[in-house]
Amino acid sequence: MSSRIRTKLLRAFMMMLIPLAALIIISLYNQKTIHRASYIRNIIVEELTVVGSLQLALA
Repeated sequence: MSSRIRTKLLRAFMMMLIPLAALIIISLYNQKTIHRASYIRNIIVEELTVVGSLQLALA
């Protein structure tokens, strides 16, 4: 009888962990995507800064 209760408790605990693991995976993917986008944005900002400086030097 006690093994059934342990099995049910363990199964319930694992069923709570599955959605949590899915949320962790989704958040890590979103974090990676945001990091990549900010890296690309920083490169574009640096290029625009150089172009702006060249425009000011020519004016």
